[in-house]
Amino acid sequence: MRWVSSKLIQFLIKKLILYHWKKAICFFKMTLLVQYSLWYPKFYVGLSCILNARIMKQTLLTGVFLGVFGFGIFAQSKSTKQVEAAVHEFTKAMEDGNVQRLSRMAADQLSYGHSSGKVENKQEFLQTFASGATDFVKIDITEQTITISGNTAIVRHLFEADTNDNNKPGHIKLKILTVWKKVNSRWVLLARQAVRPPTT
Repeated sequence: MRWVSSKLIQFLIKKLILYHWKKAICFFKMTLLVQYSLWYPKFYVGLSCILNARIMKQTLLTGVFLGVFGFGIFAQSKSTKQVEAAVHEFTKAMEDGNVQRLSRMAADQLSYGHSSGKVENKQEFLQTFASGATDFVKIDITEQTITISGNTAIVRHLFEADTNDNNKPGHIKLKILTVWKKVNSRWVLLARQAVRPPTT
């Protein structure tokens, strides 16, 4: 045991020189605990229980954290997919001129802004499709981003379409910002604003 103690002291001196003194003290304490546990088996059992309890506690806390974090990511991903599907369905309804579906997917408080500066409410927006003043032949959505915050979603994309408004063929390219809100598990369009892309 004297030989072991001298070796231990030499090792600790090296630890003090190479590392911070707190690490050496911590190592010294752990060494004493291990040696004492070898001399007294009951103490070893108690030490094992304490260490196992601490490991289990840390594992449990880590599991809870990962579970909450993972659930948050899963919920976010699920909401993003729902909003993406709603945007796709709304775009298809605009192509088809389906006023009934557009009405169902638009909030009663809808504020629909055009690149010209004109802003329509829900009734005015739907009337343009019913009258043929707005007629989309083909719509392409690209560069889409979706940001979720609680029951609100912000969607940006590049909107390019062939049109036939009032039987006059045309083509438009716009940057669109839409705001969606979740109502009774459904996402509905609350606001939309269009701007013309900057010319280069």
